[in-house]
Order: sequence, then C-alpha cells, then structure tokens
Amino acid sequence: RATASRLGIDLVIDRVDVMALARAQGISIEMAARRLRHDSLAKAAREKGASRIVTAHHADDQIELFFIRLLRGSSGLGLGGMPPTDPSPSDSRILLERPFLEHSKADLHAYAQSHGIEYREDTSNTETQFLRNRIRHRLIPNLKTDFGESVIENISRTMGVVREEAKLAETTAHQWLETGDPHFDKLPLAAQRHAVRMQLEQYGIAPDFNVIETLRSQPDRCVTSQGGYLVKRTPDGAVVLSNSQTECVQSNTQVACIDLTEVTTVTFETRALFIKIRGSCPAGWPLSKENCELFDADRIGKRVYLRHWRAGDRFQPIGMPTPVKLQDLFVNNKVPREGRHRKLVATTSTGTIFWVEGLRIGERFKVTETTESILEWCWR
Repeated sequence: RATASRLGIDLVIDRVDVMALARAQGISIEMAARRLRHDSLAKAAREKGASRIVTAHHADDQIELFFIRLLRGSSGLGLGGMPPTDPSPSDSRILLERPFLEHSKADLHAYAQSHGIEYREDTSNTETQFLRNRIRHRLIPNLKTDFGESVIENISRTMGVVREEAKLAETTAHQWLETGDPHFDKLPLAAQRHAVRMQLEQYGIAPDFNVIETLRSQPDRCVTSQGGYLVKRTPDGAVVLSNSQTECVQSNTQVACIDLTEVTTVTFETRALFIKIRGSCPAGWPLSKENCELFDADRIGKRVYLRHWRAGDRFQPIGMPTPVKLQDLFVNNKVPREGRHRKLVATTSTGTIFWVEGLRIGERFKVTETTESILEWCWR
C-alpha cells in the first residue's frame, strides 16, 4: 500500500476464500489459490480497462517448474515451462506477460536493493513439505555444487528447445484434426500423441500418458481412462467413447464440434441450434425470448463442443461466485433424474461449460458493457 501510494500507482486489493473453493471442488489449496488469483487479476484488468497482466515469474521459477513436471511426468509443452506471453486462464481476451523469465531471482534482489525497493518473502517459501521448496533448497543447490553454475543455464536453454519443438508437434496435430485426414498413421509420432490428447480433453478426460500411448499405438482397443470412461481410437485416428468393449459411441456420449466462424445452423440428435455472431445486441433485446441466449463471443472463442451432461460436470451459472456440481443444480431445479442425461451442455475448446439446456447461462460468458462481439445462441 505504501509503495503504491509513493509511486502514484492505483492499487486494487481483493480477498477471496481459498479454503471454500478447495473444499467445494476437492482440489488442493495451491490449485484453488491459483484459480482465484487469476480470476481476481482478470477482474481487476477488466475494471481498469487493461489488456495485459504482468507477473513477476523469473528464471528460477522456470527451473523449479521444469523439475516439478519432470518428476511428476509431463509432455514436451509442460517441460518447456511458462511462455513469455499467454492468454489468461480466466479471460482469454487478456494476455499474461512474464517479462522477467530471462532474469534470475538474484538479479531481481540485486535490482531491488540497489534501488531501495522493499519486498516481502513469503514464509511458506522455507517449508520443505512442498515439492517446489525441496527442489529449490535441496536439488538445485546440489546440482550447482556438483556440476557447476552453468547447469542451470543449460537446462533453461534445453527447455526453450523442447517448448518450441512441442509447439510444432501440437500445431501439426491441430492442422490434422482440422482437415479430417484419415491417415493418422502418417503423422509424426509426437503429433499423434498430441492429436490423441486434444481429443481426450474435448471429452473432459484428463490426459494420462499410458492411456494416450495405448490409444495411439493400438487402434480399436478399449482403454479405461480417468473417471472410468471407456475410450478407443478408430484406425483413422478418431478417439471415441465406448459403452462396452465391443460397442462404440451411443447417443448420450456423442460430441459435436462446432466452428462458430462457419456455421449458422447445427443439428444434434433431436435439437436444432441457430447460431449467429453479432457486433451488437439485437434490436429490442432483452426480451423474453424462449430458448435463446446471448453470450460474449470473444470469451467463448471460435470453437465449441456440444454434448450431454456427464457425472462430475461443474458449471458456474450467472450470479454464482464459483462453479458447482451440475448434478446439484439439477436437483435444486427439480430436473427429473431420468431427464438429466438428455440435457445438452456446450463447452469452450478448453472444456469450460458456458450453456446448459434449461438453466441460466455461464457467469464468465455473460454480455457486459465491454463486450465487443455477441454470440446469439437459439435452439429448439
């Protein structure tokens, strides 16, 4: 507060209940804090009209992240660390900038001391029950002692190489998925893995290396994935859900990919959707228009997925502070048990639900005063 006042910088302070979110979603305190931190930063950026959020991640953070992911298992993209620029996970219209990734923590300390800048050290940084701190205080100092200071620079350089090569493989896989090319086996091995991973994520299935590798190498073999789903890969590369070892996708496990830049009408089973991108609200809106909603098109993105509700789905309706189990919302809204699996949901390309048939729209995708492009979403 004192530093911001002295420098004449606007200060925004937000307080959130990390423990409540961790308990509600069954995640770690660190993960809950990260989500709420990004939500708070994105909110402040929107309120201030900022297009970028600058964070103080530095080169030491990158090295620690490399070892965390190496020890836990990760893809090439994960081992490549944080990119200098990235969309905010809470609002894709806002960019995260990390200008200090090429500078060590020692560099930042030296600068702060030479310019009389005060800072605080988080007391948890010394607690070695956290993996990151064990890497920071034990592993990295030993590496420097045994192999010289240059070992960190060499790892950092290797991370950059791995990151760029992984991005190339991911781009190749994305292009293959876009074209519908049936020759999956002609893709480079790395691109095959990315193609399988992307399709699993579209179903909301967390990618696991063993599952990805089995699907990649053995077409038509059913594999049990996280959450108990049976999945298999067809010879042409499509990953599908299966109700048994011999049956493939049934109606309630189908997923439709919708490119919002190309379509105006989509048919999914017994529903027809009418989709339009607008630059402003339709004349006379809002009105009581049955089976029609408006969304912030930029927050949703260019590609969405349409499917049925699955057990474990979470959704944040407009007006609610955090996501909750969709099953609980069905219960509260007196949706009959036998009708829940027939309800359609629509998700962004990252798997976040923005629309549930018959319920309120998603809080993060509502139209606001800053909305520049509107998605009109109607169905019957």
